Amino acid sequence: MSDTHHLFVDLYAYRQREKRNPLEDWLTECLAATIRALPGKQKGALLTRLSGTRIDDPQRFSAAHRIEVITQYPAGEAGRPDMLILLDGQPWILFENKVSHGVSVHTDEDGTQSHQLRRYAGWLSDRGKHCALAPAIVFVTHITPPPEDFRKRDATGLYRGLFPTHTSWGALGREISKLVADLPQDHHASVLASAFLTFLEENNMSNEFPPSSAFAAAELYVTQAETLENLVDRMWHQVRSIASFGKTADYQLKALTDEGSVSAWRYVAPGPASPDRSSYLQTGIWYPEAGLWFDAEDIGRDLRGAHAYLFFGNNSDGMFSAVTEELAGFVRPTSDFLAMKAIADFSSDPQSRGEEIISWIADRSRVLKTCLTAHQLIA
Repeated sequence: MSDTHHLFVDLYAYRQREKRNPLEDWLTECLAATIRALPGKQKGALLTRLSGTRIDDPQRFSAAHRIEVITQYPAGEAGRPDMLILLDGQPWILFENKVSHGVSVHTDEDGTQSHQLRRYAGWLSDRGKHCALAPAIVFVTHITPPPEDFRKRDATGLYRGLFPTHTSWGALGREISKLVADLPQDHHASVLASAFLTFLEENNMSNEFPPSSAFAAAELYVTQAETLENLVDRMWHQVRSIASFGKTADYQLKALTDEGSVSAWRYVAPGPASPDRSSYLQTGIWYPEAGLWFDAEDIGRDLRGAHAYLFFGNNSDGMFSAVTEELAGFVRPTSDFLAMKAIADFSSDPQSRGEEIISWIADRSRVLKTCLTAHQLIA
């Protein structure tokens, strides 16, 4: 293993072979381990600040109370918050952690919308009422802003009076580093705080704003984006015939930096055998070396360069395990359906290449639709 500054980097390189794109879960575990290692003074200062509580003596506070840090806490119908801080056994601070995407929105039968943070607020308001300090919700993100109602300090009561805090992974990493600055470098908390910040830096998450190189890259993208997005749009027009769709207004076409793709996608309406309402179709251009979507072990081979692809998947792994047949031209990472073809394998002429990609997507769409219809996974 390399020096301790790269501890979390090295461990993540090992862990990511076990599960598809575990970045959010891994960051949560790194954060939890780092908070647990903090001495009483630093731990009390961090948690009371995040909870909006004023404590004059954080060290005495920590010594007087039992503080537990639990990840993936089961909260019944509300879901599984990424992290929960218990104060003397009572729920105190709930963390929801995201990387480059927002909270999931749920539309009730009457048309009203809710989302994860509101559901967690209801649960925490009820379960945390016996806590010695007022409960709070912390939303940790990279790039993604919090929901608009989360910014308003609960003026409408949607968060049951709980204290809402929004911070970024980078800001949190820097805050912890400042808290341990006076500790010896070989102190357990110092080592983990350094490893945590190094991991964020290695994954371009230590700052939410662009370096100089990003401005040059953006100029190159915007000068070419129109034709690229036109190609992806034309690919989507072939894919959309596969299934009916849910209540989302329209498909989304955008660059997905966490996946390393420029893609279009939309949730599908569930069929009789659908596991839930979280299955979706996606197509576009994928850069396997740029993102953290699937690795070589997931798909059975190494990939280099841009690929056209068609994907049918679910937000949870293993949801289509009941479909065991082999589908020509598709691989089955975590039981999902993925067809891909290197851009280099198409014509070198832009016009011919675009037409060939669209034709290939149309053919793969027909194959996929036949399979999904036979297994009643789409409406």
